[in-house]
Amino acid sequence: MSFLRKMVKAQTTEQYTTLTSSVPYYSAGNGLTLNVGRDRAMQLATVWACIKIRAEEIGGLPVDVVERVGPARVQKPLPTWLQRPNPETTRFELFERTSASIDHDGNAFWYVERDRLGRIAEVWVVPPTAVEVYRDPPKRKGDPPGPKQFRIDKQEYTADDIVHISGFTLPGKLRGISPLDQHRHTLSLTAAAEEYGEAFFGNGAVMSGVIEHPDDPGPDGAKRMQASFSRDHAGLDHAHKPGVLFGGAKWVQLTIPNDTAQFLETRRYQREDICGILRVPPHKVQILDRATFSNIEHQSIEWVTSGLMPTTSRIEAAVLAAGLLERGEHLKFKFQGLLRGDTISRYAAYAIARQWGWLNVDDIRELEDENPLPDGQGQIYLEPMNMVPAGSQTEPAGPAAKALLAVGVDPSLIPALAAPKVQED
Repeated sequence: MSFLRKMVKAQTTEQYTTLTSSVPYYSAGNGLTLNVGRDRAMQLATVWACIKIRAEEIGGLPVDVVERVGPARVQKPLPTWLQRPNPETTRFELFERTSASIDHDGNAFWYVERDRLGRIAEVWVVPPTAVEVYRDPPKRKGDPPGPKQFRIDKQEYTADDIVHISGFTLPGKLRGISPLDQHRHTLSLTAAAEEYGEAFFGNGAVMSGVIEHPDDPGPDGAKRMQASFSRDHAGLDHAHKPGVLFGGAKWVQLTIPNDTAQFLETRRYQREDICGILRVPPHKVQILDRATFSNIEHQSIEWVTSGLMPTTSRIEAAVLAAGLLERGEHLKFKFQGLLRGDTISRYAAYAIARQWGWLNVDDIRELEDENPLPDGQGQIYLEPMNMVPAGSQTEPAGPAAKALLAVGVDPSLIPALAAPKVQED
């Protein structure tokens, strides 16, 4: 067993983390210190939900390996590493962890272990925080820099061993940008709102204010009065409990109501902001304020085209560039299941495609996860009989017209064979 495989099987302890995954960010000017590195960001409910929903949907997508032969696409058997990447990882987990790594770190890394004949035996997802990406400097002036290399716990690896799937990357950079690092200001505001809400409800701030006393009770008397009042009214168990003051003391309410402070509005806006950062439609994380029956389907289509396809396209391109498939073969994620509309819309689209001849019954049944009809009955394509090529007087008899002629139908009754009418002057 190779060193790197042993490291991955160890499930990544601190000794393998060469790049910290919890980069602190300290807000300035308000006296509030917030750690909103990646670990803290993952504790925010919306960040967790967005990264998780994307990873699970990409992990659950079916895949094909196809080869283009002329104009046709030929489906090929899935290689062993795609069926079972390694003894401890399913294909779902391979793509799920890859997507989570890209959203968390901006990069994903696969370690490819080969057998003695150079064939792919196993594929493992490497923790991105454990990988250092670098190039050797040019040996001579004017020479290009060396190829991209990888260092993991002081061990050197090349692109033959490591597949690098990067997220959004600036020109000249070797690593993709972590969205969680790039948007620390936004995440710090979200964390601050969470901590404010926790403090508000934890301290029973409904009774927050000051106690005015006509006399000077002295330091000890003031502390006793404060302790007594806090004991009787602080916390959720004592919220809204009536208070009794003696000796001319008076309670002055100072708390700003939550709606005045726009606490709930801030929380809602921050949730939508995080969805925008991670490109997840709000309805996917149960933000349904602006969702309607008419736009949910279009948002779901946009989720596929703008939310999932960029990540799957990066994976497809990385697999092709690394040569993990046979020459001429390509990995393709299948989105048909996610792009389905409601039943009526779906069947109407099938009817149009069937009528105009670009889908047959077996094609439609395949899209519905049904078996083909027996004896090739579903492989017949239809064509409209009332259509002729532009500028032609007659149309050659197609399969449908030939079938009518074979059973003795008068050719003049077949639109495709009927003589054109001559317009009289």
